[in-house]
Amino acid sequence: MGILDLDGALILLDLVDPIPREFSDTWVELYLQRENVALCPYDV
Repeated sequence: MGILDLDGALILLDLVDPIPREFSDTWVELYLQRENVALCPYDV
């Protein structure tokens, strides 16, 4: 699980396999270069 900060809008990222049918037309795939990804600790 992760969070994408897209210009101030926080978008929850999660792993699901397979994608539920009710969401099959609403998902996107993100292709990112490793150099552009940062991991930061957070409290839940």
